[in-house]
Amino acid sequence: MAEPVGGQAYGLYYTIPFWDKLLHTLNGFLFAGIGFALPGILDKRPDRPVSIPLRLFMAFCLSMTAAVIWECFEYGMDTLSLTDMQQDHIVSHIISYKLGSQGGSPLVINDIRNTAVNGTELGIGGYLDLGIHDTMQDLLSHMAGALIFSVTAFFQTRSENSRFLEIFVLSSVKNKNKPIH
Repeated sequence: MAEPVGGQAYGLYYTIPFWDKLLHTLNGFLFAGIGFALPGILDKRPDRPVSIPLRLFMAFCLSMTAAVIWECFEYGMDTLSLTDMQQDHIVSHIISYKLGSQGGSPLVINDIRNTAVNGTELGIGGYLDLGIHDTMQDLLSHMAGALIFSVTAFFQTRSENSRFLEIFVLSSVKNKNKPIH
């Protein structure tokens, strides 16, 4: 909710340069926590704990699935509601099979300094990329958050002090009788 409200409505995308990437990293971390907890919450066998590899796999997969769904939402909003959630980037080079030769060789255009649309110079100092860079940076930021959680959780499961897991994982607090280690 902080993304569309804070980023779009209050203009935080523009006043805080790293706002978008910060939220994607935090969301990656938080969704990984939910994914780590989910097997323990859903498991109905009180006699043995859920395996750590399964928890770590679920943490990463749920988090990345959430990221992909969010990027699909951004694309849908940009397409249907005429927003710019997939923020534009100015790039100085492009590689395009569409503009390349028929033989399947891509055309490489370097040192792009201007862009014109319908004959009107935009004066932006390069080529306007319409969102792929933003989407990939968002997915990588989200993955960084998921990896930070997963690596920390892995080491915490091997430690006697699992305070991190008690704080960030619902099942370790809720199911005290089912140890995470």
